[in-house]
Amino acid sequence: MSDGTGRAAAFRPCPLFLALVLLTLGAAEIDSFLHGHVPPHKTASLSTVFLSLAIFGIPFAIAARPRSVRGWIDVLAACLILPMGNAIMPWATARTIRVLPDVFDAQVYALDATLGFQPSFAVGDLFARYPAFAATSGAMYGAVLFPAALVAAIEAMHGRRRGLGALPMFLLIAGVGFPLYHWLPVIGPAAWFGPSFPFENTFSHPPSPRTTMPSLHTAWVVMAFLCSRGMSLPIRTTAGVLATGTIVATLGSGAHYLLDLVVACPFVLLVRGLGAIELPVLARQRVEACLMGAALVGAWGLAVRGAVHPTALIPAAMVVTVVMSGRWESRLAQAEAAI
Repeated sequence: MSDGTGRAAAFRPCPLFLALVLLTLGAAEIDSFLHGHVPPHKTASLSTVFLSLAIFGIPFAIAARPRSVRGWIDVLAACLILPMGNAIMPWATARTIRVLPDVFDAQVYALDATLGFQPSFAVGDLFARYPAFAATSGAMYGAVLFPAALVAAIEAMHGRRRGLGALPMFLLIAGVGFPLYHWLPVIGPAAWFGPSFPFENTFSHPPSPRTTMPSLHTAWVVMAFLCSRGMSLPIRTTAGVLATGTIVATLGSGAHYLLDLVVACPFVLLVRGLGAIELPVLARQRVEACLMGAALVGAWGLAVRGAVHPTALIPAAMVVTVVMSGRWESRLAQAEAAI
């Protein structure tokens, strides 16, 4: 999508989303002051902001080539949107520990067990056996901002974006996912099992944020890959490799159960529907994506909260969830491409 004002128009939604981030940071500062907790500004620094401006600003400016004040504002907002959003995370994750004393790890573990093995333990064992494999996947996991930034730069280079664009979609995932953490608090197998998990790492030590269900890391990298549609093969391959490595790391590090990754698929579908602004709000494909995504996330949420007992049908339900999510997302993409 292009607004007709040059390449920087690909970043046009970013100032609005940056404003929302700043409002959230302000609310986090007030909450921290009222409750005597560490405020966001104590966990971030100006040097981090300036470093982010250099890391993101140079490639974004080169790609967008802004030719007006409005264009430079869009680029500046694009540079700040991820680091400023990231500054919220310590406060947000710490808050889940304070307000969510109970977790549903036992139920998620039991649902995964219907597969006949524990995928997170299996990959964790591989990580313990092959440290280089663990380090490579872990690096991709830690660089979760990079796929979205890469795709955003290419969007600017082409002067068009898919829906809201890669950067706002990244924040939209966080904004929709955070309330779900409060409904489905889960800490992950490394934290839940501690030393019993085969691969010891930072996730193994409490206190542990309730930020597992669904896997936002999976949602972020899958969304970046989807936003790379129509881009060159090297870009799509890079986004795909980073997505694969990140997904493997979510399991091997013990940060997530397999079900967290499965639920991330309809969650992505839901967010895709919300962010498909090229289509009318009541366009059939957009409404279907939102309703189907919400219904599947809701159904698994009820299962996690104990409304469904683990049965031999759970593995088939996982496969159906992933396939249906992919099918409806493809329909949405086709509708966008037809415009």
